[in-house]
Amino acid sequence: MAAIEAEVSRIRSALGRIRTINTKATSIRTGADAITNEATELKREISESLSVIEEALRTVQGTEAGEPAAGGAIDG
Repeated sequence: MAAIEAEVSRIRSALGRIRTINTKATSIRTGADAITNEATELKREISESLSVIEEALRTVQGTEAGEPAAGGAIDG
């Protein structure tokens, strides 16, 4: 009987360890999701900024080539 009780205790302990592992795995997944969401938002912000810069460069290059700036005419 004592051998059975010892095994039951070991099984309960193992189940507790599994529960701990699952809790930590859930925490890791939640953290990974937060990191992924932050990276996605950062990528969007960078892409928007890059588009603004590229448009400004096109405008400057156009005016240097003698083309009117967007919404304006060349003086002269």
